[in-house]
Amino acid sequence: MISRLHRCEFLGCTRRQAVAASHKRMTNRAAWLSWTAGLLLVLSSSSLPAQESRTWTDATGKFKIDAKFVSLEGTKVTLLQTSGEEIEIDLSKLSPGDRKVAQDLAKKASENPFQVKETNPFAPKAGKSSTGGSPAGPSMPDRTAPGGTEPAPAAGNGTYTGRDAQLTSSVDGVTELLLTPQSDKLALPRNDAVVDRKLPSRGIALPKKANFFEKANSMLVHSSKPEAVVLYHIAPPGQSPITRVVVLNLETGKITAQGQVPNLYTGVAYGSDGLILVRQVEHHGKGNKGLMEGWIVKGKDLAREWSWEPAKGQSGRDEELVWGEILPDGRVLTANEGGKITCWKTEGDEMKALWRLQAQGSSRPDVTRDGKYMAIVADKQCAVMDLEAGEVVATVPTKGRHLPWPRMAISAEHSRMACFGFDKIIVWDLQTGEEIREIATGPISGGAAPLWLDDDFLLLGGHLLVDVKNQLRLWDYTGAEMTTFYDRTGLFVVGGPSQSSSLIPIALPHPAAKNYLARALQDPNLFILKEGTQVAIDVSGIQDAAQQAAIKDKLTAKLTQRGFVVGASGSIILKASTETGKSEKMSYRSFGEAPWNAKEYNVQSYISRLKFVWNGKDVWEGSGNNIPGFLSLSKDETIEQALKKHEKPNYHFFEHCEIPKLLTKPAENAAAGSSTSALGKSTVTISGLQ
Repeated sequence: MISRLHRCEFLGCTRRQAVAASHKRMTNRAAWLSWTAGLLLVLSSSSLPAQESRTWTDATGKFKIDAKFVSLEGTKVTLLQTSGEEIEIDLSKLSPGDRKVAQDLAKKASENPFQVKETNPFAPKAGKSSTGGSPAGPSMPDRTAPGGTEPAPAAGNGTYTGRDAQLTSSVDGVTELLLTPQSDKLALPRNDAVVDRKLPSRGIALPKKANFFEKANSMLVHSSKPEAVVLYHIAPPGQSPITRVVVLNLETGKITAQGQVPNLYTGVAYGSDGLILVRQVEHHGKGNKGLMEGWIVKGKDLAREWSWEPAKGQSGRDEELVWGEILPDGRVLTANEGGKITCWKTEGDEMKALWRLQAQGSSRPDVTRDGKYMAIVADKQCAVMDLEAGEVVATVPTKGRHLPWPRMAISAEHSRMACFGFDKIIVWDLQTGEEIREIATGPISGGAAPLWLDDDFLLLGGHLLVDVKNQLRLWDYTGAEMTTFYDRTGLFVVGGPSQSSSLIPIALPHPAAKNYLARALQDPNLFILKEGTQVAIDVSGIQDAAQQAAIKDKLTAKLTQRGFVVGASGSIILKASTETGKSEKMSYRSFGEAPWNAKEYNVQSYISRLKFVWNGKDVWEGSGNNIPGFLSLSKDETIEQALKKHEKPNYHFFEHCEIPKLLTKPAENAAAGSSTSALGKSTVTISGLQ
């Protein structure tokens, strides 16, 4: 979807009627998930007959559990593990031997008139949870939307239940800020008083996951205490999703509180006063994506303080919350998908808007660690805002460069600012306001916000370490399910055997990465593409010969602008090609329509591709296709007719695709086309870096 949205801006659409697309793919994994739905674990408050625990195997032989037989009702077998977890499985999905065991035990149970019932003391008070997971404390009530009246029981000993207030919003008298800077030059005073907190180097064992479907979603770190909150999503197919919450002390490694809540939530911020800010996310069209909640931990109790809809009454992108922050003085910042950033102050059960400004849609701002400054991107410029004064300090231009889904990063020392947009980074020196780097990174996986480790190193996607000074993809930290930071110590959630997981703290950059960098920089041939390099252009792969000359001219201009020398031959070749892809199934719907109202269309795809080739090896590649992520329909035009116009190679790609300024020599064992990989790589395991 990222490349599709990236590409759509090159198609020059005018939006008389906008139609959004999503690509439906049926994978083997999806089919497998559907098949295994019968194996999901379920929490229950029902009772069970006393039976011995044994190993049960499913019909495929791949899955085994140790559990007691509870009952056979119709075709449903209920089992109970020693932890108190109940499991429901269709009889037909057990192995033939275990089917007979279940039937025999059910027969014996029905013949026993004095059967004893063992109550699960950790089960929810009513109904069954869809988690099948370890007991996580009592549940907070559902808040798909504010308006429920049931109390909010706490997790823990139940001494604190939370206010569970429903906050209202007031925008009366809100100040509409414009990106009008107070100064014509960006120059922040450097903050050299930053002190990073330290943690013991040992790993921290996390609670065992319920099943295959439980995934760590987000983690928040307290701004002043060594405390973290981990949110897990448990969303088995066909069952109601829940969020499991675990609060732990990062110094002792002990769990201090845990609980669960219906629907899926993702962490937003963890305030100095202990307020945990979360937002609800949609799941298969259900859930309130405009709902934000404040949870509180007191002792062993975890409860909801309030629920709130900042964008209530809005629609489309303005309705969906995507970012938030809690400032040291208790003010709350929110941003919606449409780019509106608002600063709120709590007054009783009302959130009062103090100011708001319009940033770029789908962007993510960043706030300095001390809460003084915020970096935003909007209207072809980036800006730094003084949050205490409520004014824009200064702006810097992005010079028309394409930056889709931009994420900002501003360093703790107030010395560096970066804007990362899909496949490139722009970096500014905040003391001088000068742009000091533009680095073509290629697409980076991972949704973690970029983080400055110091003035020279930036971490992208929670795993890729970039050496900004030398414009290198230095190191890739793989193997983690999720990453966040305790100041500048990485906290990696790593899975282990049998659904176990651990939190591994690692100070970054680690010494081996720095040592490797020092050695690599001694190699005079480290960079195979740099300013002054002679590059040859090969357009013979363009299927339509009539387009070859025009594309070669565009590529010549692009390379010259980058500082390269274009010649008939060169040490490195830029190859352009097009190819006919396969017919793709696309679903389109009008903006505002429910996803289930989308209709499918067959679209013939064409691939446009650029490659840098060095010594016969592909060292960089960029590609795009012709399928639009959005359509703009003229009067009386149908979707079929609009799609037919796009059934040809996307030649705009060759003009707008960003090519790198620097390329490093690939490693001897590098796979073809792996130029976007880092110089080095480590896997984070439960034992540390490997």
